Amino acid sequence: MTILTDLAEAFETYPRDFLDVQIVQVDPPGAVINAGEEVLFRIQVANSGPLDANQLSLLVEGLNGTLVRSNGVNPQFQSSFTISGAFFGDVPAHSATTPRVSAGDKFAFRPSTSSTSPRDLVRVSVAGYDSNLDHMTIGHSRADAEANDVYTSTVSPA
Repeated sequence: MTILTDLAEAFETYPRDFLDVQIVQVDPPGAVINAGEEVLFRIQVANSGPLDANQLSLLVEGLNGTLVRSNGVNPQFQSSFTISGAFFGDVPAHSATTPRVSAGDKFAFRPSTSSTSPRDLVRVSVAGYDSNLDHMTIGHSRADAEANDVYTSTVSPA
């Protein structure tokens, strides 16, 4: 491998290595949801890594017969939808303690069938992002006292 293939692989695995995608602010809260009930939620993304995740787009999928609905004007329930990077925006590097939370109206899901044990209902995953090395080349370049030279010489009387 070369440094360029290593760099390409690092960009490809960056979301799973450094982005923490979570479904948050679930309403109604709790461990039990009724079949057919509309449940509202937001999406939160934290970035613990050294790259900005710009124009982050997200895929929202209903699982096990669950339908999902975007926010906005007249959204319909469907099996999945994509949130564009223009909507979700940028998630800056090293922002793990200040995650970005989806703005506007909440998203929704509606499970279609009941179950006797917990099951996966909604998955949110990274659909794409843009980045560059600006943060790494600007934000991580700093003074280094170890990078130095000292001139040494014997000094004789004049």
